[in-house]
Amino acid sequence: GNSFKISLSWTRILPNGINNHISQDGVKFYNNVIDEMIRQGITPMITLYHWDLPQKLQELGGWANPMIADWFVDFARIAFKNFGDR
Repeated sequence: GNSFKISLSWTRILPNGINNHISQDGVKFYNNVIDEMIRQGITPMITLYHWDLPQKLQELGGWANPMIADWFVDFARIAFKNFGDR
């Protein structure tokens, strides 16, 4: 079948990198993209991370910071909640 891989920009959904502010504009953007792909018969293949770490998290040590796993889980949960039904 037809499929296409897209990556979610962490900062488009969580501008500060952490779960203190979810950008509804970012969520709407990806909902529109995913919905249009499905309308066109394309199966979206979503990548949660592709070398796009929010700058604020990089300044806090990035992947070397033990908290990064929790921050990524927050981002992943938001993605699954908003886009996982498709």
